[in-house]
Amino acid sequence: MTVRTIIRFAALVCTCVVAAIAISACGSSDDGDTAATTDSPSTLESTQAANEEFSGEPIVIGTMSSLDSPIGSFPESYAGVKAAALAINEAGGIDGHELKVVTCNGKFEPNQEAACARKMVDEGVIAVAGAFPIANVDGFFAPLEKANIANVAFFGDFGPAYQYENGFPIDFMVGAHYGCLDGELAKTATGGDEARVMIGNSAPEQAAIPSYERAAANLGTEAQFITVPNTATDLSPVVAQAEQKGDGIVAMNVPPTQQVAILTAEAQAGHEWAQCLFDVISPDQRKELGSVLSNAFISGTFPPLGEASKYPLLGEFEAQLQALADSGNQEAEESGDSGVPAWALRAWLGVQVIDQVAESIKGPITRDSFMAAIEKAKVDLGGVVPTLDFAKPIHVSDEYPRVFNPTVVINKWDAESQEVVAAPELAPIDMAEALR
Repeated sequence: MTVRTIIRFAALVCTCVVAAIAISACGSSDDGDTAATTDSPSTLESTQAANEEFSGEPIVIGTMSSLDSPIGSFPESYAGVKAAALAINEAGGIDGHELKVVTCNGKFEPNQEAACARKMVDEGVIAVAGAFPIANVDGFFAPLEKANIANVAFFGDFGPAYQYENGFPIDFMVGAHYGCLDGELAKTATGGDEARVMIGNSAPEQAAIPSYERAAANLGTEAQFITVPNTATDLSPVVAQAEQKGDGIVAMNVPPTQQVAILTAEAQAGHEWAQCLFDVISPDQRKELGSVLSNAFISGTFPPLGEASKYPLLGEFEAQLQALADSGNQEAEESGDSGVPAWALRAWLGVQVIDQVAESIKGPITRDSFMAAIEKAKVDLGGVVPTLDFAKPIHVSDEYPRVFNPTVVINKWDAESQEVVAAPELAPIDMAEALR
């Protein structure tokens, strides 16, 4: 896949594409309303079975992310959903129905993310997969809930996302922030029980400190906190603070660009500390950082892609994403080593959930019939995540009342192979217990 940096800054644009798997996108007006646009078919058209015949009306699903916004470009959701939809259509669709995908660029703008939700409603989607709402979580979720549209496998890094009745997360992404406080991890990495937590200075990040303290107490670590200015470009003062806080594992809860900047500052200071990173920087970035990651762990919610022999669905995901990239799809090209593969995987798995649930429906597949089916569904994703029982939400806390998979997985960055590998010595963490 083409190597491009995932975090990049550009002028606001909204790329609108209609492809052979009927991928629709959205434009934007000044007031945030979306307007459908139609471009010539992309190269995806040549990769779909030319003579495939479908029956009945198409089934329409949607996804939303932000492309080329001032904060960054995150094409992984588009890539994961499109790759899955293309493969499903090439295999005959869902119960003979063509699967169409509506995409919308939220631009990390509150009005535009809300407009994307309205776009999903207007376009007749039965469900949304892999959505990436950050600027306006409520504005995106509420219109979908009102329209009885299931929101599956969303990017769940904020509490409000877990509070909507139409939300069906497949993982507890926000819980991975706290996985770095695991006592067994600290012992494995440093021989001790201390963690130096680097946390951003925004109000939401600072408000999370009590949760970190609770997780540390339940997981058996002693946490010390270091505040990181989110807009700072010189991170050497942060590293200097860490030097005064002992030798505990460094646990980062900062934006991706700040993670890279802190690690670079550590390297410049000659440190090779034990690190635990939230899974938000790309494999290419890890490779570039070199020996500063010689003792680094990754807190996430999925096994490494290299475990495909144990979890065949991971191999299917990689093959389908590669096929989409080979067709010339830029989003797929940017979602491999130069992106965050776990984000594309989450969106791809979301489509597998939709496929399984839709196939179980007897009669027309509509918003209402899909919602009725998913509310009582058990979904098996081949062990990539535990079996999901959508009839039984787990109440982690009042902030997170609808969690279906509270498991956090700690993997390791292998400096020799320069790949994320499993860390079998570290047991999966039940974050529902850790945050009680």
